[in-house]
Amino acid sequence: MIRAYVDTNVFLDYFFDRKEPSKHLGEHAYQFFRLAMSGKIEVLISILVLKELEGKIDQSFINHMLETILFHKIIHITEKDLIRARILKGKSLSDTLHLVLALKGQADCLVTRNKKDFNEFSYLLRILFPEEVQSTFSSSH
Repeated sequence: MIRAYVDTNVFLDYFFDRKEPSKHLGEHAYQFFRLAMSGKIEVLISILVLKELEGKIDQSFINHMLETILFHKIIHITEKDLIRARILKGKSLSDTLHLVLALKGQADCLVTRNKKDFNEFSYLLRILFPEEVQSTFSSSH
């Protein structure tokens, strides 16, 4: 089973069924979460993801996602995590903290819509779009 830390924007793609001119982001997020519901992906999130979702989407949706996807692990933030994020010195403390929490949760990858925000850390962890997860791991396992 693939352990994937999921960034906030993937939930927003799904909830708002977001689209770009050449991509249906909501559909890619939906297909990713379908894989999770089928047991092929273990979804990891953090308290940071839940905080970032607050006020952007309805709390009942967040609760529904927590129950439906059956998150195996919600990663909590410690002072040590904040220190690690500051030491790594990414462009954004929030994004660097997401990376630190993914590593803490022993994720195989970090799934995000904003790969550019994490490119500088690709030597530490695979950074993937939701639509890349299944093909990346089916070809390597």
